[in-house]
Amino acid sequence: MLAPMQRTVITTILLLTVCTCSVGQDGSDIRYFKIEDVDNSLNGQYAHIDFYRWSFRSRISRIIDTVTIIVDNKRIIFTEKRTDDGFNNWFNQQYLQSEKRVDGQIIRITKSKIENITSDSLFITSYIEYFDLKGELIVEKSRREGFKFSRKIIAGLLIKASQRD
Repeated sequence: MLAPMQRTVITTILLLTVCTCSVGQDGSDIRYFKIEDVDNSLNGQYAHIDFYRWSFRSRISRIIDTVTIIVDNKRIIFTEKRTDDGFNNWFNQQYLQSEKRVDGQIIRITKSKIENITSDSLFITSYIEYFDLKGELIVEKSRREGFKFSRKIIAGLLIKASQRD
């Protein structure tokens, strides 16, 4: 029979071995494409545009880019919202959000569908959502709108891996 001290040592060694050998599983439903790898094979896919600088999976120094987009005939500055932590990266947690309220509302571009890709531009249909002062979605104002962006201002695309939505 083992002495209490020996049992404690053996138990500690077993626990450390199990903890050391354990592997956690991360998750992602996003594939990242650098702009130079983007072509018409992505037409019809849902995407988020990564503007200006690579800002995906950056845990050490979070890069936050802004882009100006004309919505409702107003120049609106949008900020990239990336919630990835390097291990868990979910498409529906990424979006663009207006830096300031516009007519008392926050505007989000929650996803875009790639319509066409040329050598110098991307044509997309974006899903635009409006939120009131309480942060509640204004369904009747939310809509889809087409945009064209120059490849020069795009670092890459975050493509939804599962296209069931």
